[in-house]
Amino acid sequence: MFKLHLFGPFQLLSPKTGAITLGTKLQALLALLATDENGTRTRAYLRAMLWENSDPDHAGASLRGALTSLRSTLNKDADIINANRERVFLDLSRIKVVSGTPGAIFLEGLDIPGVEAFEEWLTQMRRQQAVIPAKTANIVPIRPETTSAGLLPRVAVIPFQLRNHDPAFEIFGDIIAEEMTRNLAASSLMSVISHLSTRKMSGHSHRLDAIRRSLGCDYLISGSIVSVGATSRLLVTFHDAGKGTVLWTDSFTENNAAIIRGESEVLREIVQRVQRSILSQTAAELETRHLLTAPAFRLLIGGINNLHTHLPDNFSKAQTYLEAACKACPKHPLPIAWLAFWHWMSAQNGFSSDRKQASEKSRVLAAEAIDRDPSCAVARATVAMNYSHILRDFDLASDAYEKARIWAPNEPLSALLDGAMQAFIGHSAQAICLTEKARALSPLDPQKYYLDLITGTAHLTGGDAQKALDLAVSSLDLNPHYASTHRLKIISLSALGREEEAQNAGRDYLALDPEFSVTRYAQTHPACTGEVGKYWVEMLRTARLPE
Repeated sequence: MFKLHLFGPFQLLSPKTGAITLGTKLQALLALLATDENGTRTRAYLRAMLWENSDPDHAGASLRGALTSLRSTLNKDADIINANRERVFLDLSRIKVVSGTPGAIFLEGLDIPGVEAFEEWLTQMRRQQAVIPAKTANIVPIRPETTSAGLLPRVAVIPFQLRNHDPAFEIFGDIIAEEMTRNLAASSLMSVISHLSTRKMSGHSHRLDAIRRSLGCDYLISGSIVSVGATSRLLVTFHDAGKGTVLWTDSFTENNAAIIRGESEVLREIVQRVQRSILSQTAAELETRHLLTAPAFRLLIGGINNLHTHLPDNFSKAQTYLEAACKACPKHPLPIAWLAFWHWMSAQNGFSSDRKQASEKSRVLAAEAIDRDPSCAVARATVAMNYSHILRDFDLASDAYEKARIWAPNEPLSALLDGAMQAFIGHSAQAICLTEKARALSPLDPQKYYLDLITGTAHLTGGDAQKALDLAVSSLDLNPHYASTHRLKIISLSALGREEEAQNAGRDYLALDPEFSVTRYAQTHPACTGEVGKYWVEMLRTARLPE
């Protein structure tokens, strides 16, 4: 097993040859991988962290060259570092992160002048080193404040077993598990154990409790395959690993070619069902147990889920759950960031009696989360949203969204809300590009209604009222309680000249929001500082909503 010293001067020791000499960028690359709880980083993140001053093509080539050098050094005896088109993986079961002596500085002497993103990350890590546990387990959480076990539910997919032992299909179980892992990893509501870690469970019979101890997972997906001709029958079981129970089991049939191409709708359906199961189980458990005894991840997920329903009672529950999650994990940025998001929504949607105070509270909490972890995408998006939606300072908002993209280039929330701002100021092409990117990054998001709403707003700004209407209807099917979606539907119908339908939709909306007035909308909506918002106001008046 390799040994990696990150405290004091960087040192990598091979079990056969001893100390290995690596250049500064290679040391930094390995450190970035080793400090993720799953040993996984996106290529975009690594390019932004280490080659921020290079154009995209040169940065991509530099990363490929660095990975080739690392592979030639580390993969002589085993596959320790691997990559696909989107992500880079370090097998943490084959490398031991060794704790340093008391007072040792994190990556002492490792500095890359001019690369601000990495320098900021390094400064933050050194600031946190006082709370780094002195352990020498195979996986040492270098950032305990941001990766504490149990905050997000950890899900593992074990390679499926082939029942009919046909050599032609022997890799299918591995392909299915990898594809499901990839789809699950697109969700921000769970932590997904890397496929490289779960592969060691393939081909063996393991007790559920042994798998849970080995992988540290809260939920487990396992199954078997019977492949005949051009199709396969998948027998899938979803387990609550912590309780040792089966949540559901079912069978599915899929075309083999779709599985191989990575285009299986059945696997996407299974992933969506897993997400719904976690959310519904969380809701049920929080209703029946005292919050002080609830697992932290259930408090966080319960808070996020209730936050998006927009029913007054549920929105209030969201605050209660998120505050309890903050108390359960006081050093972790995610509960703080989502509580900041809650206060922003309270200000934006009129739930707070003091809009400015709610916005200020949101900004303070978001800044606290960023101080704990500069890469916290939810916190950075919340800062930007306060600038764009509440303060209407689009220049500061643009800078904040740019910082969010540098730290988390594949985080859909920042792209989505930046797209909303671009729509408000009339930059329709950029708005559509960003919102469609967000939808592509999060195709199975449980809050898909919000993705559809903002994407519809972008298309409305671009002049495609029919596309906007289609997305508004889709969003309302998923969540009929969100006021902004009703307004998008009304404006789209008015823009299409369907005035009677717009008036009917307006009456439905007023049943949900009886205190709505066009004048107050014009005074508070961020788009109403420009021509886009003025046109929307005109369309709302066409639908005869109260002045």
